[in-house]
Amino acid sequence: MNLRHLVIRTLTKRYWRASPARQRAALLEFGHIEKDSGAQLRRCVSLTQDPELGAYLFQHVLEEYFHADIFADAAHERAERHLVRTIPDRVPLIAKGADDKEILDFFAYVHVGEALVNRDFGEYAAAARDAGIRRVFLRAGADEKRHEEDTHNILTQLAQGDERRAHSAARRARLRLSWRTFVDAMHTLGTLPMVVLLGTTYFCFGWVGVRASRRRLRLGREAQARILSAQVQAFGRGQP
Repeated sequence: MNLRHLVIRTLTKRYWRASPARQRAALLEFGHIEKDSGAQLRRCVSLTQDPELGAYLFQHVLEEYFHADIFADAAHERAERHLVRTIPDRVPLIAKGADDKEILDFFAYVHVGEALVNRDFGEYAAAARDAGIRRVFLRAGADEKRHEEDTHNILTQLAQGDERRAHSAARRARLRLSWRTFVDAMHTLGTLPMVVLLGTTYFCFGWVGVRASRRRLRLGREAQARILSAQVQAFGRGQP
């Protein structure tokens, strides 16, 4: 069990039990991720020249949309009121005119993502106290296991049977995903210390600028009053 799975089994488990609202928000987020995954794959259907591969991709898209629906349904069924969630703009991961290398790199990224999701869903199922939510994760995870195997086969096919090239593309995808995870983590960890630092600074030294600020505000108010008075007088004299 890696560190990520240990966190899911311990911290996430307690976090969800302490806050059902956070659990519902997490289910909605899973639904959004699954729907985005389906939309990204849908862009690839028109890029492939192989009818069999195109048919598989379309089936994959439908299954991702199905996962999005069951996660969203699980969240709404457990909500005390109607849930509204703003979906952020989707950023396409592959261009419509992508070349063979870009398609290979994209499917390597998809394969790595499916492998991670396949393992994570089992851990989230174990962390869920609600039997219905556990079934949702296990149901989606059953499809993701097959997706992991299928995307590996597609990746090998796109690499023209060259296993070394396929592994190299997968390695680049893992590095890319690891870097993004690191940046997100540093952003989250960096925000809290900055809030503490700025709060401490304003609390300790903010009084220094209070007096000067009040004086500036008074002067600003008096200046505005003089300008308004001059405008009223000019209007009374008929000046523009």
